[in-house]
Formats: sequence, structure tokens, C-alpha cells
Amino acid sequence: MAAQKIDKEKREQKKREAAARELLEQQERVNQLRRGKQMKEAYYMLQSEIAGLYDEMDKLAKKAPNEPVTTLQLKIVNSFIRKAKLLLTGDNIIDEVEIFVSAGDNPEYRDVVTVLRQIRQGLERFKNKEYIFSSDFKEECNENDLDDEILQDFFLDKDNDKNGITE
Repeated sequence: MAAQKIDKEKREQKKREAAARELLEQQERVNQLRRGKQMKEAYYMLQSEIAGLYDEMDKLAKKAPNEPVTTLQLKIVNSFIRKAKLLLTGDNIIDEVEIFVSAGDNPEYRDVVTVLRQIRQGLERFKNKEYIFSSDFKEECNENDLDDEILQDFFLDKDNDKNGITE
């Protein structure tokens, strides 16, 4: 009788442990989905920003390719590069992109356009390969009631953390 009771308690303990592991795995998956949603929003933000930034720099580069960008433009471009590098980490081309050094002469428009073109192409590669843009991802978010959830910005507090990037 005592042995049966011990066996029953062990089985129940194993069931509780399995349920706890399953709950933990589910919570981890929901966290991954949230992170994916943050990345997707960050992508759309960068995609929107690159459209305007690239077009403007391209126009200026056509007018005066050898002219240096202004200090304000340099600050905006460097902030954009940092964000792109955070989102596109692991892309070999983007990993090689450096922010522009603000000491001395500012870069010329044509150099800025070249870097922005690399980032634009990196964003295209990112969208083509990431699960977060699939219908399966959207469906999984629906199943986990994440559709209307407001999430923290992917880049929040990351602008201060230069992630090894030097100016």
C-alpha cells in the first residue's frame, strides 16, 4: 500500500513537472513572438526612414556629390546606421558598415548614399528571410492573443548602447 502511494505521488510529481516545463516553454515562445513583433515594427520604421533619407541624400548627391553632409545630417545618418546594425545583426554586408566618424571633415553625399543603399538592400534581405513576415507568424501571434498588445520599442535604450560601435 505504501509503495503504491509513493508511486502515485511520483507520477503526480512528474505530471506537475511536465506541466511546469510545458508552461515555461509556452511562455518562452510567447516572449519570442513578442520579440519578433518588436523586430517587425523596427523593420517598418527603418524601411520608412530609409525611403526619405535615401531619396533626400541621393538628390543632394546628384547636385553636389563632392560636398560634405551637414553636421545635422551626419547625426541623423549615424543614428540610422546604429539602428540598422542592431536590427540587421548577422548580415555580412551590414556588419561591415561603419558609422561615419564625426571628427574632421564630414563625409561626402555620395559616400552617404552608398552606405544607405547597402542598408536598404540589407533591409530587403532581412524581409525575405525572416519568419516574422510570414503568415505562420501572424497566425501564431493570433493564437497567443498578441495582436493588440502594445510592445516596447525595439530600439528603446539601444541608442545609448552603441553595441561596440565607435564614433
